[in-house]
Amino acid sequence: MSFDPYQVLGEEREVSSEVLKASYRRLVRENHPDVAPDKAAATIRMAQINQAWHLIGDPQKRAQFDARARLAEIKSQNQARQARESAQRARSTSPKSPAPRVKPAAPQSRAATREKSARRQKSTSRTKPARPNASPRREMRLLHQISLASQLFHRERKVKEATALCRAVLLADGRNVAARELMGDIFAHQGLFDYALMMFDQALQIAPDDAMLRRKRDRLEIAYSQSKAAPRAEKNTRPSLWNRLRAKFSRQQATGNRQ
Repeated sequence: MSFDPYQVLGEEREVSSEVLKASYRRLVRENHPDVAPDKAAATIRMAQINQAWHLIGDPQKRAQFDARARLAEIKSQNQARQARESAQRARSTSPKSPAPRVKPAAPQSRAATREKSARRQKSTSRTKPARPNASPRREMRLLHQISLASQLFHRERKVKEATALCRAVLLADGRNVAARELMGDIFAHQGLFDYALMMFDQALQIAPDDAMLRRKRDRLEIAYSQSKAAPRAEKNTRPSLWNRLRAKFSRQQATGNRQ
């Protein structure tokens, strides 16, 4: 994405909403046209600040923008990986030194020529390569499904539909990082932190250089460990009403026996 609202506000993607709001208010005070010496530059700067705040000021809009930015980043990574793989294939299939010229064979009969050509067509039809546009179509279809699943989860909180789409993508492409990351977000939202960490670990095994995914995984692990280490509420040790009545009846019976 060409316009980065976090860069305009001067904050990282991981900051809280309070820090983001404080930065926005500070920039508005500093770049207001009534205060800044350069009115024209301040007007342009204020338009950028207001646009950035419109994109990520609201928590729901911020989640949608982060999901779109994440999908665009994963798409660019996939395109770079495909370019590297195609370059490697091109180098491996580069033409070698020309083969030595062979003398032409003796002329064959028409029946032998037809049989030979039919055999050649049959062998080439078996080893016919796939269409070059099949893989990009598949990638675009999977990206569309992931984008739809992200909107269903972040915008409408439809967990079942988003989970079904992610599982369909993983069945089609088991190395899809975006699907595993979104599944981790869904599990974390449901409180299933063990499954969420497992999904993030699997995604990091596929994309170990993804710094944003690693930071998300580390933050979730810290929050999970803190929640486990938090002291639990003590149990109510007060006896129930039935136990109190039974104890009272036992005391009265013991007093009557003594008398």
